Amino acid sequence: MAGITVGAATGKRMIRIPAYNKLILLQFGIGLYCILVLVSILAFRHLPFTSFPLQAFIFLLIFGIALLAGLQFYMATHIKKGSVQSVSGAVYSADLLGAALGAILISTCLIPVLGITGSLLLIAGLNGIVAVLMLLKQK
Repeated sequence: MAGITVGAATGKRMIRIPAYNKLILLQFGIGLYCILVLVSILAFRHLPFTSFPLQAFIFLLIFGIALLAGLQFYMATHIKKGSVQSVSGAVYSADLLGAALGAILISTCLIPVLGITGSLLLIAGLNGIVAVLMLLKQK
């Protein structure tokens, strides 16, 4: 939650006027972040998990994706039209539903079938597809 809070606060400071095309770029960025996580896992797989540097690095990776999610939440709530209550409720509901389904599907289906590497590649690809669909919708 701290990462999401920092991401939303960062969005408020850095992005004066959220725009749909910035949200599309962020969606691509989240997909690329999945690739960064994969490369990081492969690069550090020889270290024992109990090593502090590896645990600190994993914490930073988790904090980073939470920060991106907070930034995405901030941008989506400012781009969507409607009252504050309906927009924040709709975006938060979608966020919770996506998080719940993602946690269930990833832990029970994707990782057992595809492994971590395949799961990260699939998630990166899905983020790319969503970004392309957003781009097509914009035109």
